[in-house]
Amino acid sequence: MFKRLPIDTISGLQMGDEASFNRMYDHYRDLLYVIIHSITGHTETSQDILQDTFVKAFSDIGSLRNPLYFHSWIISIAKNLAINAKTKLRETTLDDEAWSQIGTDETPSDFISLWHSYLSRDENLIIAYRIVYELTFAEIAKLIDMPPASVYQMYQRALKTLREHYQNEGA
Repeated sequence: MFKRLPIDTISGLQMGDEASFNRMYDHYRDLLYVIIHSITGHTETSQDILQDTFVKAFSDIGSLRNPLYFHSWIISIAKNLAINAKTKLRETTLDDEAWSQIGTDETPSDFISLWHSYLSRDENLIIAYRIVYELTFAEIAKLIDMPPASVYQMYQRALKTLREHYQNEGA
């Protein structure tokens, strides 16, 4: 299950501790990348925004009033930066070279690229939150501002799409 960042790490961030920053980065890198990439759909832009998210979080940590809200605060930063960047991007497609970068130390593993090919942005996000981070449907619904029933239906539909694709590919 995806666990929240410990309060002592957040306190360390507020004091400018580099080790706390590294723990935050390791803890949130994959989750934030999935969120950002699901919005932008562009690998290089997503990687840039991911780095910008961490820089902004570190520099603006003083604006976080309650450490218990760190999780949603950093996700909001990532989403806002991605949405702003998307408005600046023209319609782009990922070439084979860009997809080959997914799974390196700088990006999450290959299964994310497969999801992206067959699922919508919201379905990608829901699958990542549910399977990778083991969040409940209620938790996911709060994060993406959608009713829990809709989240559940989209999750089931996404799993069916993936199952059908892999069954067809194996035949």
